[in-house]
Amino acid sequence: MTLTNSAFRLDHKGIAFTVRPSDQSGFYLYQFRIAGRDIQGKVETRLPGMAVRRARQAIDRKLRAQAAS
Repeated sequence: MTLTNSAFRLDHKGIAFTVRPSDQSGFYLYQFRIAGRDIQGKVETRLPGMAVRRARQAIDRKLRAQAAS
């Protein structure tokens, strides 16, 4: 996986999400949609793979919270 200055699209458990480098050095932005709600976040890391992992963890958290309610 190679991340450059552009956003890229991935899928995790049927949820499409994007991760892209932030304007700030060492940060990545992620975005996904669950149950009609757009969810965005910011991850502090210099490792692109770690940014993807944290976005997937955020999706897992939201899915668990949705299942519990």
